[in-house]
Amino acid sequence: MSTPHAPSTPARLSADLRAEIAAIADDVGCALLHVGFQGSTLQIVLDRDDGGVTIDHCTSVSRQLSPLLDAHEFGKKRYTLEVTSPGIDRLFYSRDDYARFCGEQVRITFRDPQQGSKRTLVARLSHFHDGTADGTADRIILEPSDGAAPIVLPLEAVEQTRIEVDWSNLRSPQSVEP
Repeated sequence: MSTPHAPSTPARLSADLRAEIAAIADDVGCALLHVGFQGSTLQIVLDRDDGGVTIDHCTSVSRQLSPLLDAHEFGKKRYTLEVTSPGIDRLFYSRDDYARFCGEQVRITFRDPQQGSKRTLVARLSHFHDGTADGTADRIILEPSDGAAPIVLPLEAVEQTRIEVDWSNLRSPQSVEP
């Protein structure tokens, strides 16, 4: 399945190199979520099941990765290495993210199957249907935040999805009396 949700990995990043990067991430207790370029920046996105990617994880992967990239003569041109977590408003990189984050509020950009136009909306991801089980297309059900009727979308119509953070529900820290 192609992943229209994230930029693709360039051809110059071999499958072997990607596997070595994944092994380094695994050694520090993380999973390699994404490898890709943003301009001249090589971005490595790490994840953990508990969501707890720390600066120490990123630093360790970066320190191990730099000599590996040098050994592969990766940096013939100038580039910046960025090792990061997916962040609080994380992008979805694979179909697995739709199952993992069911129930979450998302901002989703897709091609409307009926009109062919591009739409972006905020909705609750209420269901992911895994089409491999019954030979049908993967699809999701969204409940729009404006109270409109639920929307059923084939996953192939989705261009980008990310978690939508509801900042209004965050409480400010309480002051503590000595």
